[in-house]
Amino acid sequence: MASRRVLRLLVAAVTVVTLIMGVPPARADEPPRWPLSGKVPPIPSLAWTPCGDGFDCATALVPLDYRRPTGPTIPLALIRRQVADPAQRNGILFLQPGGPGNSGVSFVRNSYADLPERLRDRFDVFGFDVRGVGASGQLQCWNDAEYSQAVSAALGRPAPATGFKQAVRQAQDFNAACRTNAAELLPYVGTGYVARDIDLLRQALGERELTFYGRSFGSYIGTVYADLFPERVRAVVLDGGYDPRRYADQPYAYDRTQFVALDAAVERFLSWCARTP
Repeated sequence: MASRRVLRLLVAAVTVVTLIMGVPPARADEPPRWPLSGKVPPIPSLAWTPCGDGFDCATALVPLDYRRPTGPTIPLALIRRQVADPAQRNGILFLQPGGPGNSGVSFVRNSYADLPERLRDRFDVFGFDVRGVGASGQLQCWNDAEYSQAVSAALGRPAPATGFKQAVRQAQDFNAACRTNAAELLPYVGTGYVARDIDLLRQALGERELTFYGRSFGSYIGTVYADLFPERVRAVVLDGGYDPRRYADQPYAYDRTQFVALDAAVERFLSWCARTP
């Protein structure tokens, strides 16, 4: 029963963060808009320090609002693992996790050993916590107690249509809490901002073009980046790619199919458990 409640709340949270972060990419018939104002944002200066297990960490200061590129900044937490033999190095591989809301720093730490050896031998592996996540100006809408209350309040066995409607209501409550508790940061955590952060980090790392792997929601970030900066793409892998237009324009409808499928799978599993102690 608790598993169903957690599943419903997680899907609700993902749905609403889709609204928060799902800024649609530029239309195909529009040229990339960089910069957003007449000024180009300064390239961050990176001071790397060891942070355990062979990784280096740094903090990059990027514009909070790219319409004011020389105005207030927001810190982004970065991590990298360099190749053992610089003579074999072919560039930097950006790793982007899913979520929305998963830590890119943790993703690099936890995924590095699983990468093919040929990649680890040829690329520095890089990741970062996107704005509003983890150590990069974390966006907090509910506190732990409020989140736990929402999990407990989620129904255990409603019909799929009822369950999705409830998840949407919970998402709307979560969205309202974000607007109340994180109003100053909320307008600046959209995917369009994250894509521009990536391009600024690409420059700070000295890369002419981007080599990128994005998983799940990370694939959507990669799609938005490629749409904004097609001339800066070397290679992009979209693992579990989204329909970007539909995801941006109809997030609840887009997520409903996933919600029903996940809910049905958990129902089958728990029913099997009940029949087969």
